[in-house]
Amino acid sequence: MPQTAERYLPGSLAAPLSVLTVGVILLVLALLLARWTRWAERTGGPRSGGTARRAG
Repeated sequence: MPQTAERYLPGSLAAPLSVLTVGVILLVLALLLARWTRWAERTGGPRSGGTARRAG
């Protein structure tokens, strides 16, 4: 990604800022997905009506 940004945006501040922005967006999405997955496992899923399912 850095090489591509530098190729299309040479010599400007836009290249490092674009790499930073993409990195922050990916980090936020990963954290949200991890939180949502943990919530779904705890509650039995978003379509279960809020009842927790127990194994065994």
